[in-house]
Amino acid sequence: MSLGWSIDLATFNGFAGKLERDGSDGKTCPYFFDEGVEVVFHEAAAMPTNKDDIRQIKKKRHIGNDHVHIIWNESHHNYRPETISGDFGNVQIQIRPLEPGEYGIGMYCDEQVKPFGPLVNGMVISADVLPIAVRAAAINGHRRATQVFFKTFMHPFAMRQEAINRIVEKHVNTS
Repeated sequence: MSLGWSIDLATFNGFAGKLERDGSDGKTCPYFFDEGVEVVFHEAAAMPTNKDDIRQIKKKRHIGNDHVHIIWNESHHNYRPETISGDFGNVQIQIRPLEPGEYGIGMYCDEQVKPFGPLVNGMVISADVLPIAVRAAAINGHRRATQVFFKTFMHPFAMRQEAINRIVEKHVNTS
């Protein structure tokens, strides 16, 4: 499953989701953008494990501060939402492989986070739509969570419109 394109952190000049470019947070990460969003997915399995740090603080610095956690669960046990502790993880999307080409979806959201799609708890989806649907749910879940926990949240289009208005106002008044 690919949520985006794999970028080389050392050479990529764009948004890197606060990941260090020196390799200490991994060499690559999934990256996606379109006309309305730019996102980096922090992938715990791709981040180096420090054998001297039993708590893996460096990994948790990123994963623990993400509003959305995507969990790939191949075990026969349900994922416990409290597995990754912290103030974030307000939306958790669990993916469980079922039959070949089919995946079960488990959704956990804090009570304050309003419902969003396209995924819902208990849904079964096919492999061909899995990456697109999970990416869309992660982006929508992040927007919902930031609306709840950051009262100053603005949609990217609204932020862009405000910036354009400031530029226009500045140049109209100086002519």
